[in-house]
Amino acid sequence: MYKQLTSEQRCQIFALLQTKTPRKVIAKIIGKRESTVSRELKRNRTERGNCHPWSAQSKAEQRRKRSTSNSAKDPLLMWRVRQLMIDEQWSPRLIAGYLAREGIRISHETISA
Repeated sequence: MYKQLTSEQRCQIFALLQTKTPRKVIAKIIGKRESTVSRELKRNRTERGNCHPWSAQSKAEQRRKRSTSNSAKDPLLMWRVRQLMIDEQWSPRLIAGYLAREGIRISHETISA
């Protein structure tokens, strides 16, 4: 299961970067993969190229709020999707494309789930 970095882990990353610790070692210390550390640094750099734990935490919280993956889908939309699958025998990809033309964004993976 995917778990985001904690504010403590972000502070650890920042402190270890100050001592010029390599990313591979930082990843081992905080118990994450090196790619996670690299992605964290890339996502949360300031305009000057610095990384601060408090701004990184703030940016992560903003990204979490924008995420729609855990939101419930509109029951009327899901009823319509089921009707297209049953009555028209359409595939999830076809339904997603059809609805996209109407301005409704839904993943074919959500439909097939």
